[in-house]
Amino acid sequence: MRYLFTLMSVVGLILFAVSCSDDELLVPVQIEIRPDTIRMDAGADTATFAVMINSKYDNVRIVWSAKSDTSWLSCSPMYNYGSRFVDVMVLPNEGEKRVGTITVNPRNSEIYLKVIVIQSAHDE
Repeated sequence: MRYLFTLMSVVGLILFAVSCSDDELLVPVQIEIRPDTIRMDAGADTATFAVMINSKYDNVRIVWSAKSDTSWLSCSPMYNYGSRFVDVMVLPNEGEKRVGTITVNPRNSEIYLKVIVIQSAHDE
């Protein structure tokens, strides 16, 4: 009898999961980045931005990645979860003003948050 109850419970869970739409299985969260624009000096420089994740569920860990679109700009950590500070580092700029982007993307999501990094020209 216990085996039959267990089997029926598993079948019920499978049918429930199959009948739910993808939207019903998503956890509601809000994700923000502050600041979304960073201005840096021409020399090697560092700054910080915050990834802020708010959810009404305390035990949910939203995993995210951060990636630069250029070789003179990097960030750390590149992968983490939850609300965290991210360090931004730039190499010295010997030329004109330049602009790069760091993209933060929560895993399994179509959300792409961008931080614009503007580095001064060498002669400014």
